[in-house]
Amino acid sequence: MIYPRLIFAVLLTISSLPNSFAADNIATQSELSTGIPESGQINARQIILINATIDTKVSSLLFVLTWLNATSDLEATLITPAGAKIDSTIQPPAIYGVNSSLIFYILPNAEVGKWTAVIKAKDVPDMGESYWALFGMISEDEYPNQE
Repeated sequence: MIYPRLIFAVLLTISSLPNSFAADNIATQSELSTGIPESGQINARQIILINATIDTKVSSLLFVLTWLNATSDLEATLITPAGAKIDSTIQPPAIYGVNSSLIFYILPNAEVGKWTAVIKAKDVPDMGESYWALFGMISEDEYPNQE
């Protein structure tokens, strides 16, 4: 099973984040290449949409959202290319994880097409909250015997 390796990769990536985030990258919608993080500032009641296009069959799609202040509360849901909403109620084999400043999804056999992450500021300070988001993927070529 690849999930322990994938979770380890997520945690390793997150642990290597810089201690400061770029606060001037405010966006309401952006296109994100898989494997390239986006950082920015989210303000109270703001919703940020981040798109990523998966153009090849993948064995697992990963989405990670983390933020600087553990007392803030952000929410992340995903919209599949077919328009289905994925949130904290997903069932195995998909994985949803959350703690005080981190949300992640691991989705096996993710469909090809345009994915959208909907990031919502539920409770953030008046000055806003710095966040970091990443879409990542493991291609079927990397783990050909996992079917």
